[in-house]
Amino acid sequence: FDCVFIDSSTDFLNNTFDTMALKLKKSVDESMKTQSKIQKAYYKILQSQMNPHFLHNTISVISIMAKKIGDNKIPDICSKLNNLLIYTSDISEDHVTIGKEKENISSYLGLLKYRYEHRLEYFIDIDKELFDIQIPRMTLQPFVENSVKHGFFGLSGPLTIHVIGKHLDSGWEIIIKDNGIGIDETELSKITEEINCYNNSKTWLDDDPQFKVKGLGILNTFMRLKILFEDRFEFEIKNRIDGGTEIRIHVKK
Repeated sequence: FDCVFIDSSTDFLNNTFDTMALKLKKSVDESMKTQSKIQKAYYKILQSQMNPHFLHNTISVISIMAKKIGDNKIPDICSKLNNLLIYTSDISEDHVTIGKEKENISSYLGLLKYRYEHRLEYFIDIDKELFDIQIPRMTLQPFVENSVKHGFFGLSGPLTIHVIGKHLDSGWEIIIKDNGIGIDETELSKITEEINCYNNSKTWLDDDPQFKVKGLGILNTFMRLKILFEDRFEFEIKNRIDGGTEIRIHVKK
């Protein structure tokens, strides 16, 4: 009886030890994998910092050379491009002020003006009371970029983009509109339907696999604004009666 008891105790201890050893090995393996992922993440961050640094230096060289030969356009182009690079490569903060967003799209549209010349016109009119309001970085550029990307097709005259920011009694709003050909009605219905799904669901951030961030365009920007401002946020996208597209961002007090 004593031998059986000892054997059973030994087997129990051996099994317990084996289990603990397996758990320890699994824990070590997971820790090593995590450490490896952290190292790779740091490497990518350091690498991403090198690329803008190299580009900034190159742009500075081009600007200096242009000034020496008396060209005024190229230094301005370099300055605007450098502003865009600094803005897009800065990952230190998720949110920026509307004033900073205004500066960014001014640089972006200023560069495009050099490319399209008389074919592109733009007006940015944002109330100064909005300048210190925090919004997600790169909120306005995707909408402006879509206007430029799709607006020229079938347009005989210049493409005109208006960015308007107003302080309201109810809060504030930003409108981005153009005189382009507008959005295809099928695509517009699809976008509107997905936006309504996000608005009507309370759990899409937690447990619904169908709600995925899609690209860096309209839906991505909508979702970031929705996360930040929650129920205070209203969004509208539509084709204008007299042609073109209109985006309306409204945030209540």
